[in-house]
Amino acid sequence: MRYYSRLRDLREDHDLTQTQLVEQLGIHKTTYTNYEQGKREPPFEFMIQLAEFYQVSLDYLAGWTNDIHMQANAPIKNPSNLERQAIHILHSLAPADQLLWLEQGKLLSKFHKQNNEQ
Repeated sequence: MRYYSRLRDLREDHDLTQTQLVEQLGIHKTTYTNYEQGKREPPFEFMIQLAEFYQVSLDYLAGWTNDIHMQANAPIKNPSNLERQAIHILHSLAPADQLLWLEQGKLLSKFHKQNNEQ
């Protein structure tokens, strides 16, 4: 499944017209229509904005997972110094940057997992 079908499905699941959605997101309707139809690639920043708007992961938007909900991890018990530093950095970022940071970590983890399987 391509990402653009997810854009339409999410919009429809939230009972929004394209006009209503673009008004809330502050973009041009033609631009969004092109994203939803797969005629144009949306910028990464826009995908982050959509993930936050719909409260889904970028993995879901990209079609890498069918789990629509963002994963909530259990709190870390007795965090190491490195984990405390990572948490401190995460908390110092703006919400959009936090999501970007998290998604980059997921990609790095996926990359290492794939390399270790080979």
